[in-house]
Amino acid sequence: MPPALDLFRKVVELDPGYSLAWAGIAEASTWLAITGFVRGSESKAQAMAAATRSIELDPGSAAGHTMLGCATLVFENNRTMAGQEFERALELNPSYALGRSWYALFYLQWARGDFERGIAEARRALDIDPLSAYVAMILACCLCTAGRMDEAIETARRAVQQAPESFVARWALGVSETAGRFEEAVSTLEAAVGMSGRHSIAFTSLAGVFGQWGKRTEASALHRELMELASRVYVPAAHLGLTAEAAGQREEALAFARRAWDEREPPFILHARHFPEYRTLRSDPRFAAILREMDSSVAPC
Repeated sequence: MPPALDLFRKVVELDPGYSLAWAGIAEASTWLAITGFVRGSESKAQAMAAATRSIELDPGSAAGHTMLGCATLVFENNRTMAGQEFERALELNPSYALGRSWYALFYLQWARGDFERGIAEARRALDIDPLSAYVAMILACCLCTAGRMDEAIETARRAVQQAPESFVARWALGVSETAGRFEEAVSTLEAAVGMSGRHSIAFTSLAGVFGQWGKRTEASALHRELMELASRVYVPAAHLGLTAEAAGQREEALAFARRAWDEREPPFILHARHFPEYRTLRSDPRFAAILREMDSSVAPC
């Protein structure tokens, strides 16, 4: 994504009136924050301004409205405005597969908990673009979030077959395999760790497998490695909280969760309510209190 962001910036330098390029800047900036490559505070202003500029240049831009919806959701925790922007995008272009995919997973499932409608919208997106490994990966995540693991694994495998070089497709497969297929999940996620350059999002999921498998030694080793990495580069508190939980360090995990919310980290805002990796933490009343704070900080959706 960083090279893509640089290219989009060069495009708008050459043509400041190109709406889709501004939407691309918003997309890349938001995705870097969601995945934890950069702090949300470092990319929020650029993402919001670029999405707004895209719409100013072309009010009928489905891409612009989608990116404003996503940015509003993950940077501002505003589910009401996010829903309005996602739905406006789909009114403008019902065949916009990326917009429908993000609406399905990010808004309907992870923000609202409307699992079945999210799956239905993700299937519609894949019908629109059946050759897209990315859209298939989003459907796999929707199925995984809803607990439909066999379907999630089958769909994620399809995404990996379509794009063997895709880190996110392999990550989605590994997360889906976590429900009982521990050896397969470890193998898949170890490959994802390597493909990602040992990025924290892959570490988090791999540690989670070991934690569920009861292999605390392995999970603790990954948590220590991620903590050491965090002493040198940015690692989201959301990711550190999940590896701490996998290592059996509940108090530390809750402290990181509190920090992630206080700092309004995009990966925490997006995932904490319904992403499967937070399932054990959500059973703790103290984590539930953080979620209530999140819900009370925005208008009802």
